[in-house]
Amino acid sequence: MLLRLPPELIVRVLFHLDLIDLLRAKQVHPSLKTAIGSFPVLQYRIETQLACVEDNKNSDLPISERLRLLRNRQEAWSKCSIDFRRTLTVPREPSGIYDLVDGVYILGDANRHTLHYVRLPSSIHEDVKWQKINISKPLVYMGVSIHENDLIAVVTISTHPSDPSKYVLEIQLLQFSTGAPHPRARVPVLFLCELTKEHLGVYIEIVGSHLAVSTNCYFTAGDHLFVFDWMTGEQKMLVELPPNMYSGLLFLSPELILLPNIDTLALDIWRIPSSEAPGVNSNTTESPTESPAPRPLLSLIMPSLTPGYALLDLTCRTEPNPTAPSSGPATRTDSKSSSQLPFRPTAANALLTFTMRIYDLTDDKTIAWSVYARRADVLSMCEQVLELQEDEKTAVREQDVGTRSAGEGAVVGAAVGASVGESGDTGTGPGTSVDEPNANVMLEGIIGEGSGRLVRNAGAEEEIVIEWSLRPSASGAEDDDDDDLQDQNSGVWISQDEDDGEHEEILFSRLPKATHPPVPYATWGAPITRWVLTADAPTRWITTSAGTRCLSFFSSFAMGNSRLPWALQLLDFNPYTVRRAALRDAAIQSSHVQVGSDTPLDTVVPSGQGERESTSDNWEMGTLRRLADLARVNAQCVFSEPVGSTLQSTSTFMVSAGGKDDSRDWDFQGVLMDDERLVGLKIDLSTDEISEIVVMHIGLGV
Repeated sequence: MLLRLPPELIVRVLFHLDLIDLLRAKQVHPSLKTAIGSFPVLQYRIETQLACVEDNKNSDLPISERLRLLRNRQEAWSKCSIDFRRTLTVPREPSGIYDLVDGVYILGDANRHTLHYVRLPSSIHEDVKWQKINISKPLVYMGVSIHENDLIAVVTISTHPSDPSKYVLEIQLLQFSTGAPHPRARVPVLFLCELTKEHLGVYIEIVGSHLAVSTNCYFTAGDHLFVFDWMTGEQKMLVELPPNMYSGLLFLSPELILLPNIDTLALDIWRIPSSEAPGVNSNTTESPTESPAPRPLLSLIMPSLTPGYALLDLTCRTEPNPTAPSSGPATRTDSKSSSQLPFRPTAANALLTFTMRIYDLTDDKTIAWSVYARRADVLSMCEQVLELQEDEKTAVREQDVGTRSAGEGAVVGAAVGASVGESGDTGTGPGTSVDEPNANVMLEGIIGEGSGRLVRNAGAEEEIVIEWSLRPSASGAEDDDDDDLQDQNSGVWISQDEDDGEHEEILFSRLPKATHPPVPYATWGAPITRWVLTADAPTRWITTSAGTRCLSFFSSFAMGNSRLPWALQLLDFNPYTVRRAALRDAAIQSSHVQVGSDTPLDTVVPSGQGERESTSDNWEMGTLRRLADLARVNAQCVFSEPVGSTLQSTSTFMVSAGGKDDSRDWDFQGVLMDDERLVGLKIDLSTDEISEIVVMHIGLGV
């Protein structure tokens, strides 16, 4: 029936299919194969999905031009091919406030009343001009939603109008393209709270109509988590928190936010309520009426640290954010405020980046780890965990309680493998259970009340058994012989038994009281994460990921090779790119790619665990191997449990040639990235602030 339709209708029908269905349709009938292969609109549909990007409705370019640009982009990023460079001098006296989003670089001013911004060039001949937004009150931080809402939300602090000993924290809602109050905000200034100290940390993200803000008062007062509907001024969520508990936030979905918990070394996931919080009125400068505080929906536990190591901070970042289902690119008075590229990364495949800074008490030094996961994988994991926990609750209620011991806890079966990680060759598929003797994961456990047992069959030679018990907090617990090992706020004690008979005690401190039982890392983390030791890579700038790609910037010290002033590692977690590289590596044992005669770089693609790589230069291979070995050694020393990490990526190294001209041109103290470009940062050592940015565009621009 479909084949009897006119060709233009067939193409329209096929255009709405996803990637897998399009590829299957090619095999159904020769005419469908011809249509899919000959119509640019269908080729564009396929290649946007392969590239993990979505069409940008703001672009008016024809399909044929969009397809050409997309292919150029993919080829250029695979080789880190820089097609042009542009050096921009930043405005005088910048502050540490910055962002790089939707092709716009934003920088705060030291006077705290001005935000400077510039749309970075997409072509070599494009004019570039700094612009500014003036702020009426001292600036603390800002959050932006340019693509979806044409919004910049500016957090300000000012002296209380009636009490000079206090400060008032507010949010000004401005239209990014004009700098004026946003026309869709009924209440242009949102009241947050009153403070007795001026110094604080603020984290803010915007998705759809939801604006989430987390404040950190650095131990001087309690922290807060706010969620507003910025269009109506309605405050939908207010949570009072212990001091210094959260150090960032990001949106998993328009209704779920994730906050890294420093106290418990966990990722807390909160659900935004659908209606206004009881007793809250955000349109006044008075503190809202106190109401019952909500709890996290779920807590994903990170690996615990060994004695002698202390967590300094745990930050997070993702780009792009998801968009609300009812929203799209905002209507703007200035269309230039939106990126003109015909495509942008999909939020579902975007990386979530978690950076852990850990202090080594013995060696008196700081080390850093970056942990990467795809948003869709984390959401899928959470859905599976919550569904399994609900199923377990139902099963427990139906069981004969007399057959269970009083202290036995809930154990939830969860086979999490390649179907979640999308890597295609790690873990097991869905539905694995204890009845399947060949399963890699025989039974996964989720910490609950009472005690439980988790059995992981790592192969024919190895079986790991983990037992745990949930003990009451010290306030209600009787003394026992192990009290000296348990923090008074602790809730969970885990012992791990392996084949060699060794016993390792693992203690999770101050577990958050989530709505559902917290999930240990062994259950959720290994199939969907990738850990990268950043050595002495600068962690001052966290805008180092875009879509499925991320980067790490290393100095000669980290590389262990004085011949190399610097090196940059680019990881791509696009599952289709990984699979394509695996097929290529199976046919080609090694390859060496030159970036270009006008660029003093070698693009090195070496082979290793978790990465699809190859190389032919021994000294470069040795350098990269040292980095990999360093990561493995530090993981064994720093963490008190195995840190599984199987999410696959491709990896490209840009290595400095070390010449005089090269050292001058590439003398960066940090590197940022977005979906189009790398941005090198040059620092004025006398002020420790950015003096120049070097825009390095990847691929042919619009």
